[in-house]
Amino acid sequence: MKEFVVRKTKEHRDIYFETTGIDIHFIDNEGVFLKNDESLPRCAFCENFDSDACVKSRKKAGEIANWLCDGYMFFCPAGFTLWASPVNFEGEFVGSYISEAVLMDVVESYVEEIVSKYDYPIEKVENLKNELLKMKVLSSKRVRHLSNLLYILSKEYLADEAILAFEKKNQIKAQKMLNEEIDRIKHKYKDNKAYQKTMELEILLANQLKAKDTRGARQTVNELLGLILLVSGGDIEAIKCKWFELVVIISRNVMTTLNKDEVFGLNISYLKKILTLQNPEEVYLWMTNILNRFISYLENQKGNSSYLIEEAKKYIVLHCFENITLNDVADNVYLSPSYLSRVFKKETGTNFIDFLNKVKIEQSLLYVKDLKYEIVDISQIAGFTDQSYYTKVFKKVMGVSPKVYRKTISS
Repeated sequence: MKEFVVRKTKEHRDIYFETTGIDIHFIDNEGVFLKNDESLPRCAFCENFDSDACVKSRKKAGEIANWLCDGYMFFCPAGFTLWASPVNFEGEFVGSYISEAVLMDVVESYVEEIVSKYDYPIEKVENLKNELLKMKVLSSKRVRHLSNLLYILSKEYLADEAILAFEKKNQIKAQKMLNEEIDRIKHKYKDNKAYQKTMELEILLANQLKAKDTRGARQTVNELLGLILLVSGGDIEAIKCKWFELVVIISRNVMTTLNKDEVFGLNISYLKKILTLQNPEEVYLWMTNILNRFISYLENQKGNSSYLIEEAKKYIVLHCFENITLNDVADNVYLSPSYLSRVFKKETGTNFIDFLNKVKIEQSLLYVKDLKYEIVDISQIAGFTDQSYYTKVFKKVMGVSPKVYRKTISS
């Protein structure tokens, strides 16, 4: 879990700082920062006086945020303003995101309060004041919106958990399928002629693909995968090389059905992915998916690329707020970007950017209808560079500006 938290914290910290100018850090459920966090926040109060009180304050804020299932604004012992958002991992509260401390009043008022309340050393007051002058001063309204944004960001952990759980489930399923297939093959090829049989099955697969016998091809692919694993003796590199040959065999035999640019894009994408896999279960699951996908292209091909474009559109809808690019979508549907761009325009009548922006606007309507979100915050959530561009695209798609749309649905 620790490695995952460190990675996601860095990713979220970069996103939040670049969009808001405010720094955030992860604390565990005891209120303590990660030990390997190289950019821990400096606090003139904590460093010079009472760090234990600050730890307790952070811990309590994280617990309240988790109880509320929302962002929580609070004041630290020095009177500085911070906000916390809960982080849950595998269904359990593991810590919180905590913002950097900010001011909501003039520096002098904080100095007076700290000195009078904590009997702060007089010789350190000037240093304290200088440190406070470096801190950001924000309005209560902006702090509230920043707290909401941090909560939205922290909720991504839940999405990542779902993905990790799904991958783990697939790994277990792949292991079970592997074991069953190996046992069946060992029983079937007791005479140790498994290697020769792989050659025969490759020829059979090629003929099935030429005849567009997709049902037979699927059965042959499953048997081939198990045989290759048996013959390889568990050598992961040998498995990769042999299984990649299957991609070549299939791609050669669908050239008459799919555009050569599609097949080339598929092969390059597959090659990049297979090089990153580390164990037989991962490779088996990956090969099963992509070989079946190749065959699905044959089953769904109707003289055009409608099936592929539908897959691309589904991906765009699911990931529209993630600042995806044409290359991201092309990788997901295993096409070359240039080919996808041409076919996408032909099939949809619009280019990739216009379609992506349209989807972003449509998906952002949920936030526009919710009055607690400012338009500027919604534009950032939707992945636009600034509010003016978001407003321009919104008006192009919806016919009115976001503010007018909000007034219309509110009245």
